[in-house]
Amino acid sequence: MSLLLLSACGIPSSEDRSVQGTVKDIDRVNNRFLVIKDLATDDLEEDTNKLIQSNKYSEVYWVSGVNLSEINIGDEIDITYDSLETSYPGILTAKKYTKLVDE
Repeated sequence: MSLLLLSACGIPSSEDRSVQGTVKDIDRVNNRFLVIKDLATDDLEEDTNKLIQSNKYSEVYWVSGVNLSEINIGDEIDITYDSLETSYPGILTAKKYTKLVDE
Protein backbone atom coordinates (compact mmCIF):
# COMPACT_ATOMS: atom_id res chain seq x y z
CA MET A 1 0.00 0.00 0.00
CA SER A 2 2.76 2.47 0.86
CA LEU A 3 4.45 1.72 -2.47
CA LEU A 4 1.23 2.69 -4.22
CA LEU A 5 1.09 5.97 -2.30
CA LEU A 6 4.72 6.76 -3.06
CA SER A 7 4.29 6.05 -6.74
CA ALA A 8 1.30 8.40 -6.88
CA CYS A 9 3.54 11.35 -5.90
CA GLY A 10 5.55 11.22 -9.10
CA ILE A 11 5.86 9.55 -12.43
CA PRO A 12 9.30 7.94 -12.60
CA SER A 13 10.42 6.72 -15.98
CA SER A 14 13.52 5.26 -17.54
CA GLU A 15 12.68 7.23 -20.69
CA ASP A 16 12.91 10.98 -20.97
CA ARG A 17 9.65 12.82 -21.31
CA SER A 18 9.03 16.32 -22.54
CA VAL A 19 6.51 19.11 -22.31
CA GLN A 20 6.10 22.22 -24.42
CA GLY A 21 4.55 25.42 -23.25
CA THR A 22 4.83 29.13 -22.64
CA VAL A 23 6.76 30.68 -19.77
CA LYS A 24 4.12 32.48 -17.66
CA ASP A 25 6.10 33.52 -14.59
CA ILE A 26 9.66 33.51 -13.26
CA ASP A 27 10.25 32.87 -9.54
CA ARG A 28 13.83 34.05 -8.91
CA VAL A 29 13.54 33.46 -5.14
CA ASN A 30 12.97 29.70 -5.64
CA ASN A 31 15.02 29.53 -8.88
CA ARG A 32 12.20 28.21 -11.07
CA PHE A 33 9.71 29.29 -13.71
CA LEU A 34 6.09 28.44 -14.50
CA VAL A 35 5.28 26.95 -17.90
CA ILE A 36 1.74 26.40 -19.19
CA LYS A 37 0.92 24.24 -22.19
CA ASP A 38 -1.27 25.96 -24.81
CA LEU A 39 -1.34 29.25 -22.88
CA ALA A 40 -3.62 31.77 -24.62
CA THR A 41 -1.93 35.07 -25.49
CA ASP A 42 -4.60 36.97 -23.53
CA ASP A 43 -3.74 34.99 -20.38
CA LEU A 44 -0.06 35.99 -20.48
CA GLU A 45 -0.98 39.24 -18.69
CA GLU A 46 -3.40 37.56 -16.25
CA ASP A 47 -2.39 37.33 -12.56
CA THR A 48 -0.48 34.06 -12.18
CA ASN A 49 -2.12 32.96 -8.92
CA LYS A 50 -5.61 33.68 -10.24
CA LEU A 51 -4.84 31.78 -13.43
CA ILE A 52 -3.58 28.74 -11.49
CA GLN A 53 -6.61 28.81 -9.18
CA SER A 54 -8.98 28.97 -12.16
CA ASN A 55 -7.89 25.46 -13.27
CA LYS A 56 -8.29 26.70 -16.85
CA TYR A 57 -5.20 24.78 -17.98
CA SER A 58 -4.52 21.14 -17.25
CA GLU A 59 -0.76 21.20 -17.89
CA VAL A 60 0.90 23.74 -15.59
CA TYR A 61 4.42 23.10 -14.24
CA TRP A 62 7.01 24.76 -12.03
CA VAL A 63 10.36 24.02 -13.68
CA SER A 64 13.73 24.11 -11.96
CA GLY A 65 17.21 23.17 -13.14
CA VAL A 66 17.40 25.98 -15.72
CA ASN A 67 19.57 29.09 -15.92
CA LEU A 68 16.89 31.76 -15.39
CA SER A 69 18.98 34.44 -17.11
CA GLU A 70 18.20 32.65 -20.39
CA ILE A 71 14.42 32.56 -19.81
CA ASN A 72 11.89 35.32 -20.48
CA ILE A 73 8.15 35.51 -19.85
CA GLY A 74 6.39 34.62 -23.08
CA ASP A 75 9.13 32.26 -24.33
CA GLU A 76 7.87 29.09 -25.98
CA ILE A 77 9.97 26.27 -24.58
CA ASP A 78 10.40 22.50 -24.85
CA ILE A 79 11.56 20.86 -21.61
CA THR A 80 12.94 17.34 -21.30
CA TYR A 81 12.66 15.70 -17.87
CA ASP A 82 12.70 12.21 -16.38
CA SER A 83 10.29 12.58 -13.44
CA LEU A 84 7.35 14.77 -12.59
CA GLU A 85 5.58 15.52 -9.32
CA THR A 86 1.93 15.45 -10.29
CA SER A 87 0.66 18.11 -7.89
CA TYR A 88 -1.11 21.12 -9.40
CA PRO A 89 0.84 22.87 -10.65
CA GLY A 90 3.22 20.01 -11.33
CA ILE A 91 6.88 20.23 -10.36
CA LEU A 92 9.71 19.00 -12.56
CA THR A 93 13.45 19.42 -12.96
CA ALA A 94 14.62 20.02 -16.51
CA LYS A 95 17.31 17.77 -17.90
CA LYS A 96 17.52 20.00 -20.96
CA TYR A 97 15.44 22.68 -22.59
CA THR A 98 15.11 24.35 -25.95
CA LYS A 99 13.53 27.67 -26.78
CA LEU A 100 11.17 27.26 -29.72
CA VAL A 101 11.14 29.83 -32.51
CA ASP A 102 8.08 30.55 -34.61
CA GLU A 103 8.76 30.06 -38.28
